[in-house]
Amino acid sequence: MACDFALPLNMALVERHRLVRAGLEMILRQMEELATLISVESVGELYARLRGSADRLDVALVDYVCVLRDSAGLLKDLRDRQVARSVVCIARPGVATARTLIKLGVDAIASVDGRPEDLMAVIRGVRTGRTAWPRGVRCAIPGSERGRTILTLREEEVARLLAEGASNQEIAKELCLSVRTVGNYVSVIYGKLGTTCRFRIGVRLVELDLL
Repeated sequence: MACDFALPLNMALVERHRLVRAGLEMILRQMEELATLISVESVGELYARLRGSADRLDVALVDYVCVLRDSAGLLKDLRDRQVARSVVCIARPGVATARTLIKLGVDAIASVDGRPEDLMAVIRGVRTGRTAWPRGVRCAIPGSERGRTILTLREEEVARLLAEGASNQEIAKELCLSVRTVGNYVSVIYGKLGTTCRFRIGVRLVELDLL
């Protein structure tokens, strides 16, 4: 089975500054798995481009200010409809920033001061179910917000299917993943939720306000 990194990567880049956007495009195009890159200057423009389209994004990379300006919640709507599977925000990491981004439906932070390889690692990590929140942020965020930092969007999808009693093979078919990848997700979910029992997954999701 091919590594997930070798699978085609469909992305969107939302950055309000033209020159910054051009620089980020250069970095993203170094990713060998990149198949599609939609580059726009606002969440509204991205929403308009994708609305009614059958195309699905693996990752949307969005500037922090663009996220904050998304007062209509278009980015979260795209994610909830699974048009964009994961949303990564370019920002300066911190607890306050993380709390804001979690409420807005963002899955991970890529540091604005990070190296190109760090940005690529965050994108690849989110795509394969690894969270990318700054050290110290997770324990500082209470309640249902903590649940969002524990599980990525993809992990939530797998965990909900686990809670419904689906087998790894059934989950793989439902989410168009390999059985091996599902097994990796299950192991990560067990570790994050502190249980090795499938029947406890639903209980933990309720406790974290994810169901």
